[in-house]
Amino acid sequence: MARYSDIMRGAQLKAAQDRYFQYRSTARPARVGTRGDRPAQSKVGVIPFDLELAADSVIPVNSPTSGVTRLSGAINVINGLKVFSGESLTGKTLVSQTGFSPARVVTVEGTSKTAVAATSQITGQSYLKYTGTDRYSCAFGRDSVTSPKGMVSVFLSLKAALQNRDGLQINRVSLTPERFKF
Repeated sequence: MARYSDIMRGAQLKAAQDRYFQYRSTARPARVGTRGDRPAQSKVGVIPFDLELAADSVIPVNSPTSGVTRLSGAINVINGLKVFSGESLTGKTLVSQTGFSPARVVTVEGTSKTAVAATSQITGQSYLKYTGTDRYSCAFGRDSVTSPKGMVSVFLSLKAALQNRDGLQINRVSLTPERFKF
């Protein structure tokens, strides 16, 4: 009977699908510039996992100031990881690399797990909307050009360290791997 469950679920969601298609086909006014200002950014330096750099060289990237403040301490104590900012950026050679996006760690954290039932304005479906959470992200890289290049193994160490902080009920940690567009 399990193979028919998808058919039954499709029939149940038909009304939501119709509302979604109606939403997509209706002209809406442009909302460019209505979201507010971009969060303050800090210039940090990273050593990529998959790119060779000369000694004492880093690639400068932007990262949200709130994320650098909140996460760089936890990143810098993990063996093999480093965010070069402030004093640690002094004396480094900044190497511009076109098409490079650094690895980023993203956390969603909060001290309470308050869920409010909400209804989608588009589909009419109910969902849980969590309040009292904050999102932080920070770029990171290797701590030196001689460090091993494996990004996943050091990320798992970072994830464990970030999830084990006291006082947080919600603590999701995700990785955005570095990318090169040449």
